[in-house]
Order: sequence, then C-alpha cells, then structure tokens
Amino acid sequence: MLKLLIKSSNSLRISCFNKNLSVNSYSRVLRFSTVTSTKPNNGPKTTSQVTSDSDEDEFRPVYRNSKMKFIAVLNKLTPHFFKASLITLPPVSGILYWFEFLDNQSLIGFYLVAVAFILPVQAFSFGTQRLIGFVYLNKENDQVKISYISYFGKREDIILPIESIMSFSDSPVSPTDFLYKKVRTFDTDTVYRIDIKFGEVLDEDGFKLVFGDYKK
Repeated sequence: MLKLLIKSSNSLRISCFNKNLSVNSYSRVLRFSTVTSTKPNNGPKTTSQVTSDSDEDEFRPVYRNSKMKFIAVLNKLTPHFFKASLITLPPVSGILYWFEFLDNQSLIGFYLVAVAFILPVQAFSFGTQRLIGFVYLNKENDQVKISYISYFGKREDIILPIESIMSFSDSPVSPTDFLYKKVRTFDTDTVYRIDIKFGEVLDEDGFKLVFGDYKK
C-alpha cells in the first residue's frame, strides 16, 4: 500500500512538471513571437524625385535692361496708389470743405493738383507695359524668348519663332522711336517696347539676327 502511494505521488509530480514545462515553453514562444512582431522595420527607404525639364539652358541672352526691376516695382505700386487716391481724396476734401478750410475755388484746385499728380504716374505705367527686359535666342537660332513686364509689374515670358518677329527696318515709323523701339510680330497685333539707348546688347550678332540693323 505504501509503495502504491509513493508511486502515485511520483507520477503526480511528473505530470505537474510536464505541465509547468509546457506552460513555460508556450510563454517563451509567445514572448519570442511578440518581440519579433514588434521589431522595427529597418528596410531600405525609397524616395521619388520629381525632375522638371527646363529650357533655360537652351537659350542665351542677347539683350537685357537692368532698370526692369525698378520699373516693375513702380508698376506694382501704381494700381494701389490709384485705388488709395480714389478712396481717400473725396472724404478728405469733403472734411476740409465742411470745416471751411477750403472754399469752392480751393476745392477745385485741390482736385486739379491731385489729378495732375496721378496722371503722370498712370501714364508711366501705361507707357512701360510690355516693355522688354530680356531677349533670349536658342542654340539653333530659330526661336526667341522675350521677357517683358505687364501693366501690373508682373514678368511675362513668350517664345516666338524668329521669322515671326518684324525687323526694325520693316516696322512703321513711330513718333516714340526716340524713346523706345516698337517690336511687332507678323502673327498678332500685340506691340512690345524695347529700349535700345539705355538697354545693353549682350550679343551683337544675335540681336541683329532677331531685329536686324539698328541705331541707338
């Protein structure tokens, strides 16, 4: 009877040991799987680069006007100055007239002075619109890129075939030729302006190839 009890106790210990071993093995496997699943991914990273094709290298400058930045700033400020004048002049003149600082004749003179100051600024912006700042010629000498400023001082670029540009000798004579030359095209009625007197011709042969012979 005693032997039977000892044998049963030993078998019970072995079964408990096997259970503990299986539980410990399962916990180790579980920890290993958790560690491997949370391991950071240090694989190679790919980056995509967007490349934009530019035609700047295909054109060489043949003319430039170094005063274009100053003119562009003035053209940008002119619309704001005109709007501010329209907003502020009527109430200011009305207040001065209401408090009898201005009589009828002085009020008319006040407006005449304001108009005389605004008109030259507007005329300057109108006269410098489509004024050419840069002229580029491509390597094949068959395309011309013209950079000019708009009425609002914004730079605009246009690419034209060289045969579409009218030479100075073919252009009609204009009263403003002593100030600037007018650049015309055979395709459109748009007229551009180029200042030869104060501009800088960087490539004499290229400039003559585009506009023909010229005189400053």
